[in-house]
Amino acid sequence: MIEYLPLVLTGLGLTASLVYYASIISNATKNQKIAYSNTAIQYFVSEDSINKWMELIKMKWTDFDDFKRKYDSRINPENYNRRLELWLKCDNLGYLYKADLIDIDTILNIGGLFIEAAWAKFKPIIEEYRGTDFSSNGFKNWEYLAEAVKKRRNEQKGESYAFLDSLWEGSKLK
Repeated sequence: MIEYLPLVLTGLGLTASLVYYASIISNATKNQKIAYSNTAIQYFVSEDSINKWMELIKMKWTDFDDFKRKYDSRINPENYNRRLELWLKCDNLGYLYKADLIDIDTILNIGGLFIEAAWAKFKPIIEEYRGTDFSSNGFKNWEYLAEAVKKRRNEQKGESYAFLDSLWEGSKLK
């Protein structure tokens, strides 16, 4: 029986090593998610970002041609730069969400309603630009994220955001 002791101890040591390794991997994944969450917070929770969001939400146009006359990159490059910066941040956040590197409740906490409202507002414009100024997959991660935010928001009991629902309705996403 004593001759099996080294084998048993080796087996126990190997098992302990595997459990320890699994816990390190789990902690590394949690730390990575925390880091991505912190980055997202820096993206969206600042006075500068909020001012940019509000500027975008206040934009008005009647149709795609009117939008191009007022806001196209060749006409209004300052607006285009601010808009593209936030659009790309939303698209990157959508990528992180798709890759399960940030969760939907964190996104809702840091600006999910702005992300959803901006997508509902700009969806028709982005669709017009897909295939001309953008690739046919342009901002697909943002689109995915906005739909996930809307779904999560609708799952929450007692939450009502009529202005968001009207934006979705206006962009024919309902």
